[in-house]
Amino acid sequence: MNKWIPALLTGFALLLAVACTPDKAEVILSRDSRFTGRGNAGETLLTLTVLPEGPCMIRSVDVMLEASSSDVSMLTLVRDGQVLGCAAVRDGKTAYRLRCGAGISDSTVFTLCADIPDDAAEGGKVSADITGVRMRGAVLAPEAPDGGAREILLCRKLLFAPGDYGSNYWRIPAIRQLSDGTLLVVNDRRNLTENDLPSEIDVVSRYSLDNGDTWSEPVTIAQNQGTYRGYGDPGLMELSDGTVVCTFAGGMNFYNSSLENPQRSYVAFSRDHGRTWSEPVDITAAIWGPHPDNPYCKVYHSNFFSSGNGLVLQRGPHKGRALVAGVLAREGNLLCNHAVYTDDGGATWHVSGLAYGAPGDPGDEAKMVELSDGRILMSVRRNGDRGFAVSEDGGQTWGQRGAWPEIHTNACNGDLIRYDDTLLLHTIPNSMRRENVSVFLSFDEGRTWPEHKVISNKDAMYSSITVLPDGTLGAYIEENINGVELWYERFSLEWLRRH
Repeated sequence: MNKWIPALLTGFALLLAVACTPDKAEVILSRDSRFTGRGNAGETLLTLTVLPEGPCMIRSVDVMLEASSSDVSMLTLVRDGQVLGCAAVRDGKTAYRLRCGAGISDSTVFTLCADIPDDAAEGGKVSADITGVRMRGAVLAPEAPDGGAREILLCRKLLFAPGDYGSNYWRIPAIRQLSDGTLLVVNDRRNLTENDLPSEIDVVSRYSLDNGDTWSEPVTIAQNQGTYRGYGDPGLMELSDGTVVCTFAGGMNFYNSSLENPQRSYVAFSRDHGRTWSEPVDITAAIWGPHPDNPYCKVYHSNFFSSGNGLVLQRGPHKGRALVAGVLAREGNLLCNHAVYTDDGGATWHVSGLAYGAPGDPGDEAKMVELSDGRILMSVRRNGDRGFAVSEDGGQTWGQRGAWPEIHTNACNGDLIRYDDTLLLHTIPNSMRRENVSVFLSFDEGRTWPEHKVISNKDAMYSSITVLPDGTLGAYIEENINGVELWYERFSLEWLRRH
């Protein structure tokens, strides 16, 4: 029997050598520095991509937390949606070891996540670094990624993402606080492609009764009937009697519209605060075509309404008038802005004189707000300094025009609202790219915009904003990280002005 002992010893030595050979791998970290919200669980702080040289074992991960214990309740390490290890965050403690025992043989992604308490501090910041990845016989200390933290808002909820409700494409947000307490959002559900009309697009809504903490299932406002029979680019306004009006386009592509094959302009009405909606009503003929309300508009071949917030006047001889900005195209696809308005609850519609648009200085998607002296201020989409125009007669004619050097931005759609008697708010990307959607503040009725703050710090596009009953603000934003996602955020004016 002794003749087997050398062979056994040799085999044992080989096994021991294998067991004692340190695992080898490369670890790549990336940081998530988007905003987060109170009560959010499983918010990604870091993504760990482990690239092993062969089969290896991830025994545990050492974490250094940078956050107040009142702003984080739990840290978790997750792979493929499964929690591998966790640690409750304790007051005064910053170093944590998350045990996981994960065997891997090829590239594997782990995420370090945090749970944000319901009472976390608005403006609190949560960040972490991986100080060690413990394997068999080795401890890897990956290089820390660029700085950044997840700043906490009062609320941040994802309302639509690629793959939700049968669609990979969601766009064009609008949000409005209604008089009965309902918080309402509308947007496009682009079913087959991310492209604009004439694609198969539906206009859908959701509503919340608790300032955006929870939301209804989607409600369809306008259901497409196929290519060239879809709807899109919704806006919202609430009439004096509580009727909610949704404005949108339909049919042909805007630039290819003609008398023979037009892009159409629609309105739909809700008399129960967004729970149900009327059939779309076609008001194209009043805006452009052979016999428009304004004869000047015979020069146009298309119109679509600016998405986001419309305007209902609160003072003066035209109190109750509801207005939305129309973008009309004439020969050569020169874009011009007019106000489209109704004085009888949407039964008839009228078109103002030219508000903005001339060769070399076109006027694209625009928003309007009522000034304290009863005039109307229109903000106009341009590439560079944001344009503006002013009306002194309820939006029927437009005079003063100019541009704001403080709002120097990509040609993108944003929103313009009044917060109170002294403050106007304007959302728009603060960049010449579609990124860093910000809120600009004006304390002098839109003459200057001295303050701004970012509310979406990554690739982001269209946005809309509203004032909630408690004085906080609700924003609805397109973010383009993994395909376009539509996010709701809530934050206070105090946070907005904090620098």
